[in-house]
Parts: sequence; structure tokens; C-alpha cells
Amino acid sequence: PWRNMLSQELRKGLESLPVIMSIPEVAAALSTCHYTIYRMIYDKELEAYKDGDGEWNINREDLVKMLNRNSNL
Repeated sequence: PWRNMLSQELRKGLESLPVIMSIPEVAAALSTCHYTIYRMIYDKELEAYKDGDGEWNINREDLVKMLNRNSNL
């Protein structure tokens, strides 16, 4: 799935995502569990930062970078 191949459909879908996303938004975009996103953050596979309320945020650009690193296209 997304770990092995960054499909054209996913690439187009990424462009419509918000510039700053929450954990649930990223999980929904990747069709995966939010625990997977937390693991990716803690394993330093995906860059993220906490906002003033202590909520994790992910920049769309960082998500795309992570997907490209894990893509075989």
C-alpha cells in the first residue's frame, strides 16, 4: 500500500489536503490507524510538532517527503 508505492491517485489527493494536519487527518489520508501515525512520529519517520495546546501537527510537505522516501516510484 502507501509504504511501498506513492500512487498517482494518492499524489493528487495530497494536493487537496490542508497545509497543517492533525493526527486523525493524516491517518484518514493514509487510510491507516492513528496509532500508526504516532509510531511514525516517535520512530522519526514523520516530522511533527506540538502546537500551543499540546496537539501534534504535521505539515503536508513533511508528509509528502516521508511518502516519497518510502516510495519505490
